[in-house]
Amino acid sequence: MPENNSGSLSDLCSTCYTEQPKYRCPRCQTQTCSLPCYKKHQQRASCNGKRDPAAYQKKSQLATASGLDRDYNYLKGVERQIDVAGQEAEDRGIGAKNATSKNVLRGWRADSALQRYLVQNNINIEHAPKGMSRQRNNQTRPTKSNRIVWTVEWLTADGQRSLQHDCTESDSIISLYETHLADLSHVEGQPRGSKRKRVETSSTKQPSQPDSKPEGVPETMNKKAASGAPTSHTLGDAESEPQREADTSSNTADPAPKETNSPAPTSDHPPPTINQEPTASTDTDTPEQSANQEPRYFYLLKTGTSSTSKVLLPLKEEASLTTSLKDQTVQEYPTVVVFAHSPDKLPPGYMLLEQYLKAQASEDAELHAALTAAGKSMETVKTELPAPSSQQGEKEELDAESILNMLKRDVR
Repeated sequence: MPENNSGSLSDLCSTCYTEQPKYRCPRCQTQTCSLPCYKKHQQRASCNGKRDPAAYQKKSQLATASGLDRDYNYLKGVERQIDVAGQEAEDRGIGAKNATSKNVLRGWRADSALQRYLVQNNINIEHAPKGMSRQRNNQTRPTKSNRIVWTVEWLTADGQRSLQHDCTESDSIISLYETHLADLSHVEGQPRGSKRKRVETSSTKQPSQPDSKPEGVPETMNKKAASGAPTSHTLGDAESEPQREADTSSNTADPAPKETNSPAPTSDHPPPTINQEPTASTDTDTPEQSANQEPRYFYLLKTGTSSTSKVLLPLKEEASLTTSLKDQTVQEYPTVVVFAHSPDKLPPGYMLLEQYLKAQASEDAELHAALTAAGKSMETVKTELPAPSSQQGEKEELDAESILNMLKRDVR
């Protein structure tokens, strides 16, 4: 043994007793010289190596650097556990519930208006496990007027998913999607941290109008401007009133110049009057918008299919949400796929429900034929195989008893 190790064993590593200790176990204060020795100590003493916060400490040990470090680590550990528990409760949907979540839970009762609505339209909802994201995001519920509002998931061709809440059962698919697009554009335009508003109020919001109104403009014209009418319409109505006064004055003085003073129409549409708002701009913009806008087709994503491709059910854009979901099954809430492809030109990875049913029918027929053939062969095999004798059964019982007796002897 080396000279430096000739001292007492308490000054050496408690595991190998050959080297000077370098490490100390936080829990039992055992000194070791290396990581392998520390691992051996944990195995031998069944020590987890974690400091015991309830262990007794002398008063002289509290005012030291190690004592302060011990208290600091304990407090930080408690804070970390509280944060983790709070985040886990929030992720699982456990804790305080708002009014919306209470209405959602109330809607899943057996006697609720939502259940009657689902039974009436033969809509089956498959619930996800509690705490899953799809279950927490579902806000489908009945309102006070016994109307049903859905949570709808929109899936675009690029794979982006987005949720839309408070979708009324009677609204059409196209109107819901347009509202959702307006909602997304409104949220993207808002500064970070601002509250989200309803699309109906944000889409009609216009820049602030001046408080003072020009002379000669009726009060009804200002109401139209405040309600969100285009500026060009307001100016046209404002100019029509002085023009009418000038025309009446010219008629009383000299009715002949009326045709020469009236401006010639520059388009096929007549100029705006007081009781008629101009429609030339909307009529000319509509064909351009319809020409530039790509076609959109809506499909309902089917759930619980065994195909590797996603199964889609074509939907009519003018059909209501209830009509689209009738006799269908959804997981928590429906997923509507929006494509620019028609049903006969779906991209790879997607197939129609009709094609899926045909493929399933052919597979079932093949499986039934295979099982029928296997059943016949199994029957012939059963007739050829001899039945088990009673001696084999007694032998198996004797083997079980002998094994049990052997185990009893080992225990003794």
